[in-house]
Amino acid sequence: DVQALKPVLAGSMPLIAIVHRAADIRQLLQLARDYRLKLILSGAEEGWQVAPEIAAARVPVLLNPTANIPSNFDMLGASLRNAAVLKAAGVEIAITGNDEGYRVRDMRYNAGLAVSRGLPYAAAIEALTLAPARIFGIADQLGSIAPGKIADLVIWDGDPLEPLTQPTAIFVGGHEQPLESRATELAKRYAR
Repeated sequence: DVQALKPVLAGSMPLIAIVHRAADIRQLLQLARDYRLKLILSGAEEGWQVAPEIAAARVPVLLNPTANIPSNFDMLGASLRNAAVLKAAGVEIAITGNDEGYRVRDMRYNAGLAVSRGLPYAAAIEALTLAPARIFGIADQLGSIAPGKIADLVIWDGDPLEPLTQPTAIFVGGHEQPLESRATELAKRYAR
């Protein structure tokens, strides 16, 4: 355990802390100051209440904009406007998917919900692309389309933040990927 913490204490690796309440966020910000930690907040459902403090500490937040129904007492102050308020305060945000890994595709829907609650559209797209790359220190390699960067691309038939929008082309590592899957084959088979 001590070996795993050495890079965190040395500042070469960020500490990702799952936190919900504003009071706990304040304590983590103080801990990061005291130990000079590179901190990333995850969750931060009550982050909107302490947004200026998070921004002043230059601590990024990984958040799920749909987390507005308190699942416990730590999340009583959750708000659908969390992403918008944090971004307006100057906090670097990245939008996550829902709880399970198989629902990672929900990130674009989550970003759309954040837009509907005040997050600027461009900020939502950035929170899915370049912001995560900046947060994890790989923006020189990923996160935007530029010469020399790795870029996987999806071309949509409409607004990518709209739930009914579908991909028309997908490129991974410069190679076009088939749009057919077991799910689409089954849908065609049983659509008769």
